[in-house]
Amino acid sequence: MHVQAVRQTVRIITMDNPNGVLRTGDRATVTFEFISTPEYLKEGMKLLFREGKTKVGEGKVSQMICRLTSLGDYRGLG
Repeated sequence: MHVQAVRQTVRIITMDNPNGVLRTGDRATVTFEFISTPEYLKEGMKLLFREGKTKVGEGKVSQMICRLTSLGDYRGLG
């Protein structure tokens, strides 16, 4: 995923498209999870996500969800 200076691999958690795939012109709400480290994002930021070298989609951050399972998940804590 690319959001301003943030470039990190993400995992798709949920997608509200009934086909389970996004094609050109499709719209969907997608929930992502960062793979490596948490990032600072704000609602309204524009994003671009890709698969390999192919542009898959663009959109905006509409909601932030913190999925902290333990303090040890974040560097420098615990």
